[in-house]
Amino acid sequence: MAAVYFVTKRAQDSSTYNRASHDSIYIGQTANLADPFGTESQFDCFRKHGANCICIRLVENEEQRSVVEEDLIALHSTHCNQLTRINRIFDTVE
Repeated sequence: MAAVYFVTKRAQDSSTYNRASHDSIYIGQTANLADPFGTESQFDCFRKHGANCICIRLVENEEQRSVVEEDLIALHSTHCNQLTRINRIFDTVE
């Protein structure tokens, strides 16, 4: 199953309505949900920011997954996507 995923830190307030909120940690996509959601350095970043939730949107078409992923990244400030971009830049320089 292919999907776009959003790694977050989900928190629940203790008010009467038990509202939940999500701190945006990482947005990515995969052609196969059985594959790992990230590299070891990404997992370190997830742990550092207290990731405890993965929101998934099934999208089989690769082009559509890329569009959805880019849309979400443009709308949300995440802790770990910037690290991924920096690593890609340095990987292409070497």
